[in-house]
Amino acid sequence: MRVWILNVGEELPSDPGTPRLLRAAILARELTRRGHHVTWWNSSVNHQQKIQRADRTTSLRTTDGLETVLLWGRLYRSNRSLARILSNFETAFAFLKEAQRREPPDVIIAGYPIIELAAAGVAFATRHRVPIAVDFRDMWPDIIDDELKGWRRVLAWPLLALWQLMKRSVVRRATAVVGVTQGFVDWALESTGVTAKDTTRVFHLAVDPFQPQPGLIDAAERYWNSLGLGNDTSSVVLAYAGAFSRRYDLATLVHAACRLPDDYKARLRLVLCGRGDMSEALQRLAKGETHILLPGWRSAAEIHVLLRRSQAGLLPYYSSRDYVCHFPNKVGEYLSAGLPIVTCLKGETQRLLSERGIGRFYDEGSIAGARKALMEAVDGRSALTAMSPAALQTYAELFDPKRIYPDYCRFVEQLAEAHGH
Repeated sequence: MRVWILNVGEELPSDPGTPRLLRAAILARELTRRGHHVTWWNSSVNHQQKIQRADRTTSLRTTDGLETVLLWGRLYRSNRSLARILSNFETAFAFLKEAQRREPPDVIIAGYPIIELAAAGVAFATRHRVPIAVDFRDMWPDIIDDELKGWRRVLAWPLLALWQLMKRSVVRRATAVVGVTQGFVDWALESTGVTAKDTTRVFHLAVDPFQPQPGLIDAAERYWNSLGLGNDTSSVVLAYAGAFSRRYDLATLVHAACRLPDDYKARLRLVLCGRGDMSEALQRLAKGETHILLPGWRSAAEIHVLLRRSQAGLLPYYSSRDYVCHFPNKVGEYLSAGLPIVTCLKGETQRLLSERGIGRFYDEGSIAGARKALMEAVDGRSALTAMSPAALQTYAELFDPKRIYPDYCRFVEQLAEAHGH
């Protein structure tokens, strides 16, 4: 069976360093293991590292049944910029241009976002009578509409209206609607006026059970040791690894950590790994605070080691309408390392962590609340460690890719078979 996966924004196995593989990469790997030929349509832009992978649309062929097509789009420096929007449209047009030269596949899985590529995929699938499942992982463009105020909203209205039309077309013409939670499936249907779909499914986000090679682990161990982050039982390590986006309330955590009493600072290591729009602001806030580490974007091996030296994972996400019905990638990633989670995120994530007894909570934007949560973590190191078995059990039940992705593959196979492919 020939499967096309349309998904940009994820790292590729061939990217520099030791990339962290996410939903599309794991699904592609599992499908090839089952004997299918997979074409993964990604972007020429490495979204995480903000570098170009290729200067034109390029095909990367491998010997294991997987082909990766890098669709050209211009490089952008900010995730929220005109350059990013233009890059997305260029990627979608590059797909339509390249796809028309090829024999249609038996089934298509289109990630959403980006909305432009999902819309192009649905248009191609409709024209060639190919079943297509759209996998909803973000509430685009509604979350942008929520955030824009005043004159910015007026200026953006034509583009927002276009995106809304594209969203309705995508949902109505898709063969199946998939979501990372039931809330995303419900939103996709309700926000477009579609009362029902014959086929809907939910597959939680699940991170790759990455096990670095011994040499990479040794190098990562030396790196963290060089920063004074050894296996010290007298201090508590709280870690975050991801984008420094304005959609995350990282500043509140840093402000709170700066306001801790000196004896708590001496027993805490707040490690925030990543880069993004908030990088410079966070560096300024944390200047001179030796208990706050901002080591930039780190490799998968370094994150693997860091999480296993930590006592809890940090999830400082604002409770926007998409995240409250979401289990972000970080949830599964932290739980896979046996870590409880310190978070200000409400909704599904807080409900799960509270029910399982593996969370510590504070209110977003509350420096006093975050400060209290940090102090409780420092004082409660043994309590955090005691949560590890429940964290691992929750991961095994709900976020283990060894369970989720075989189910996802069976769904893809059945979708193709049901439509005569």
